[in-house]
Amino acid sequence: MITQRKRLAILLMLIFTSVMLSAEEPEVIRLSWDEVGNRCRLDNLSLKMNALDEDSQQQEVNRAWGGFLPTLDYTWLWSDDEADDAYLLPENLFIHSLQLTFPLFTGGARIANLKMQKHLQKSMTAEFKGAEDGVVLQAMQAYYGAILADEMVEVYREAQILAETNLRQVESFRDAGTATELAVKQARTRYFESIPQLASAQNQKKLSLKQLKYLLNIAAEDSLEVNDDLVERQFLGSYAGMKLEEIRILAHDNRSEVEQIIQQNKAVTQQKMLAFSKFLPVVALTAGTQHVAYSEDWSVKSEEFDRSNSIGLAVQLPLFNGGSRYFDLKVAGNAKRKMNILLEQVIDQVELDAEQSYYTYLEARDNLKSQEEALAAAEESLRLVNLYYAQGMVSQTEVLGAQLAYTQNQAAMKNGIFLYNTSQLALLKAIGDLHCIWK
Repeated sequence: MITQRKRLAILLMLIFTSVMLSAEEPEVIRLSWDEVGNRCRLDNLSLKMNALDEDSQQQEVNRAWGGFLPTLDYTWLWSDDEADDAYLLPENLFIHSLQLTFPLFTGGARIANLKMQKHLQKSMTAEFKGAEDGVVLQAMQAYYGAILADEMVEVYREAQILAETNLRQVESFRDAGTATELAVKQARTRYFESIPQLASAQNQKKLSLKQLKYLLNIAAEDSLEVNDDLVERQFLGSYAGMKLEEIRILAHDNRSEVEQIIQQNKAVTQQKMLAFSKFLPVVALTAGTQHVAYSEDWSVKSEEFDRSNSIGLAVQLPLFNGGSRYFDLKVAGNAKRKMNILLEQVIDQVELDAEQSYYTYLEARDNLKSQEEALAAAEESLRLVNLYYAQGMVSQTEVLGAQLAYTQNQAAMKNGIFLYNTSQLALLKAIGDLHCIWK
């Protein structure tokens, strides 16, 4: 007989099991191309780390502002001074004090540090934008790579069906005495060649989906469904008709890498000013109040404390510290010259990247037109050769050649659409305007 306690235990176990099963149920995520950019920007782990770096630099700016504020320190002191016995004073000394320090002049160090941190903040923002564009481009390439892999599966599945159909037809012709055993072996060879091609395409599809999940930070157990087909997209808009020189100018003006180095260059200038400020005096206003009491035990009343107040002006002039200030100034000067060289190098790299992306886009665009015509011709050739073979006008070798050409042109056409779409995205990144696809 089941007791009340056992019934309760069974009920709790059922509830716990149902909760665990519902929590572990995989999610089905349906994705279209215009959602990839925003999802990647929000969920990608690398971009989350970049965002934390950007926020940390903002805190450095806030800290630099804090250098213009006064400092306030409280001190409590107890001392058992045996020297007090010579003056017949109690052994226990109690002191608590409040000290205010307000720097009036620091040789320009505070201003230089604030400007440097602000430039580094702008540099970090530009770096984050560049990282964002790079990761979004990878995600879009992976997205279209997943679509391409799915399309290639269909291409090689159709190729396998064609090879199998052809094999059955040749076998029937052999049985009827109109085809040789060699033709059957050739058809069988083509059929078995199509099997690993299909398997490879299926494996590539799985890998491309895993890569897309990784970039979008989607759990491995979740199911990802791509809603788009592999069709031509026009991402460039008005940029499609621009000349190379216009593309180079856009890259120079818009790329975040250039802005990042410009801001770093300005930060290094302030670093040099910071090193120079160490040669100048530091002037600070100080004010404080101190309460002192002597007692033979720990029992001290407030009226036993003697209070003293002070205010003063402190001037500190560094005279000699082994030459470290001079060497710091030299190091800052070298860093400035290095940043000037780096800025020139980055500009050259950005313009070269834009030029390469531009020519890659033109090549993908022109190749796609040729591939469309080649596929149409291969499809018609396959239709005719099948018709002629049924009438005994062509050999099996010509049929296999037509099938292979059709499959190859199908694959080339799919790959051409992929390259056309992704080359446009790469060109948008190269001119610094990839964000237009998620705005």
